[in-house]
Amino acid sequence: MNRHSFLLAAVGRAVCAVACSQKESGTRGPRPDEVPPTITVEGSSMIAGLAGGKLREDRTLATFRITTSVVRTSEYRHCVEAGACEIPNASTVDCSNAFAELPRGATYAITDAPNLPLTCATPKQADAYCRWIGGALQNEAQWLLAARGPAVHRFAWGDTPGTCDQHPLGSGEASCCNEGCEPKEHFALAMHPSTASPKGALDVLVTPSELVASSTDAVSSACAGSASACLVTGRTPGSIDAFLWIPMARLGGALATVPTFAFRCVWNEVSP
Repeated sequence: MNRHSFLLAAVGRAVCAVACSQKESGTRGPRPDEVPPTITVEGSSMIAGLAGGKLREDRTLATFRITTSVVRTSEYRHCVEAGACEIPNASTVDCSNAFAELPRGATYAITDAPNLPLTCATPKQADAYCRWIGGALQNEAQWLLAARGPAVHRFAWGDTPGTCDQHPLGSGEASCCNEGCEPKEHFALAMHPSTASPKGALDVLVTPSELVASSTDAVSSACAGSASACLVTGRTPGSIDAFLWIPMARLGGALATVPTFAFRCVWNEVSP
């Protein structure tokens, strides 16, 4: 066997090994139609910090892509079916939507309505899903830039509390803010387009909190701690008021003591 033939054979064995490994593990990558819609957030300078807080830092971020909304139950189910994600365990994670308007027992499990936000995953499971589609959990600064723009605002849309057109629990006379909608219609994603941030992110804090990856340079101490993830949450529907630390012991286990959360995924490298 000459050198060229030897190299071809070696490459063939390597390709076969990868394919066989994937087959044995029962996993596959996502099809194009299984990757959630995304928006591109152009790199820019921004102020990292909260409207009600004193800590403010100037940051400059590179361009990134982020899922337009939080991950849906149907989108996570694709990952489970591909063998790359675990089925969330409702007995260890608070799967109920913490908003009082929903009846007790209403869940956002992957077997529920497909257009609801998934709130049953642990941080570890959320990270696995983002990696399956080629991304990662966004960090504090990326979330703030996508969710409200470069300036400090309390809401995605500005500084005033949301209306019914901006959040399912907003103020106003529209029926979905009161008793006129079924729960699964009430919190369906992409149903409140006027809630979009200046960067185009939808459904910001449609759930009580969203998951954010920790980083060593985070402004908030909650997101700069030893745990791999933290939560951003608000005191009123849709408000961006605080970052919460998640104890390391709870990252893969019971999370009943933290607010119900959804998550987004980010891609740090954007093709030209």
